Amino acid sequence: MSFRLKISGAVQAVPVFVKIMGIVVGLTVFYGVGSFWQIHSTRIQMMQQERANPHPPAELAIIEEHVARETGFLYRRLARVMSVMALAGIALAWSLTKILTHPIEELVALTRRIQQGDFSARTPVHAHDEIGDLATAFNDMTASLAQKEAARQKLLRQVIAAGEEERKRVARELHDHTGQALTSLIAGLTALEKSNPKAAELRGLAEQTLTEVHDLSVALRPSVLDDIGLVAALQKHCSTFAQRHGVKVDCQAVSFNGQRLPPEIETAAYRIVQETLTNALRHGRAQTVNVLLQRKATGVLLVIEDDGNGFDATRWRETASQNDRLGLLGIEERAALCGGTLRVESQPGKGTSVFVEIPCPESAS
Repeated sequence: MSFRLKISGAVQAVPVFVKIMGIVVGLTVFYGVGSFWQIHSTRIQMMQQERANPHPPAELAIIEEHVARETGFLYRRLARVMSVMALAGIALAWSLTKILTHPIEELVALTRRIQQGDFSARTPVHAHDEIGDLATAFNDMTASLAQKEAARQKLLRQVIAAGEEERKRVARELHDHTGQALTSLIAGLTALEKSNPKAAELRGLAEQTLTEVHDLSVALRPSVLDDIGLVAALQKHCSTFAQRHGVKVDCQAVSFNGQRLPPEIETAAYRIVQETLTNALRHGRAQTVNVLLQRKATGVLLVIEDDGNGFDATRWRETASQNDRLGLLGIEERAALCGGTLRVESQPGKGTSVFVEIPCPESAS
């Protein structure tokens, strides 16, 4: 790195207030030193002129005392003027710092809002100068990001909707065609058991296959979610999950009163709970999971708590990306597509709590 770049980097690293204060102090010191030197030079010249003229010693002493008194007065007055200048300089430096840094602070705040996913934020353009050009360019960039994010979310919604429709179609095919075919096969094998002992073994295999097909159909798309609603589907899934994996799962629904939610919200909530239960068992090694589904005036709240291993939740997004554990990221994405938010609370050895809020109208469809 060249010397020029080092100097430039060092200057840029200094805060704006310190830079302005440095300029003000430098000008004040320059003015003070110049004034002191001028007074001192004038005093010396006056004394030299008086000594060059014939004066009695007593009169010369009086003149020297008068000159010393006058220069002392000028020194004190100059000190007071410099003190006033220093105070005024500090106030001016503070004011200029606030004026110069306020647009930058607004841009920093806007950047943090964009980092959190708020692409509607815009910074005001205060003047048509370099800072104003920067603010305008920043607003244009934010608008472009908002358009791209809207297009991405629209495409993602379509992909998720198509995936759910395909899940529903495959689940229906498994339940109707494959399930009926296996049921007919079991009935035929039952009739053959008296004449062929091998038929009983084949019937047991067919019944096991029918059970697995039924479980796969429910996992793909539970019909109860479409027929009865989210609460019944979640309670059934939690019960099945607990029996299958040998864990305790308590599922509670509050303030629903038989109301249904919009289909896309019911699907998102069901998949969120499904993924969270899987994470609690696979990564947290949890033995107890509590699921709370609460209908609120502004939407629906999902709370999933487990007693698993836990983790450091302060940087869970970065950790999830690095370790290719995308479960929580997928949950956050599903919630965001419905306008919702995700909050994760966890500590190593103290379990994990997942809070998901999804807005929806009070009157359910």
